[in-house]
Amino acid sequence: MQICIIYSINIDKKTAYIIDNNITNIDLIIPYSIKYKETEYIVTSISEKAFRYSKIKSIQFPKNSELQSIGKEAFFGSLIEKFTVPSRLTKICECAFQNCKQLRKIEVPLDSDLQVIDENAFCNSSIEMFTIPRHLTEISEETFYQCTKLKTIEFQSNSELKTIGKYAFRSSSIESLTLPSCLTKICECAFFYCEKL
Repeated sequence: MQICIIYSINIDKKTAYIIDNNITNIDLIIPYSIKYKETEYIVTSISEKAFRYSKIKSIQFPKNSELQSIGKEAFFGSLIEKFTVPSRLTKICECAFQNCKQLRKIEVPLDSDLQVIDENAFCNSSIEMFTIPRHLTEISEETFYQCTKLKTIEFQSNSELKTIGKYAFRSSSIESLTLPSCLTKICECAFFYCEKL
């Protein structure tokens, strides 16, 4: 079967958004841009449900990627095993990787611009560790809820994290945690049922 990624384009902004696919069991590289009628469109977003329940194994981006957002339920219930966060990404929307039972590894670069991870983003996935990027100010409600294999949370230097949301790490397997000095609020039940902590 031919590999097919379906894009929507914004003619005025010269940008492109991934909206659907027919990918099965491969490692995918999202390009910096696509061409349509001799015009270049920069890929800036993976839209809502674009890879929902897909059989993709991993997804990577070129160093010059301009991807800025990953939409709601973009990879919900997919078979993805590994995800490398592009440096320019600023937002991961709610439930983006929820129920990704094969997802074990998330790579976050040192120069990450990631600022927002919405609620339930990694809920019920199998990630084993996660690095909180420097510019993230809040770990949202239930972001890592039921991540039963999650043992390690690390913070990049000069972390700007201020809030850990309600049930953020509920039922995870975190064993130890050193919180950044700028943290001002831990919401109720943030570490509920974290029996190894």
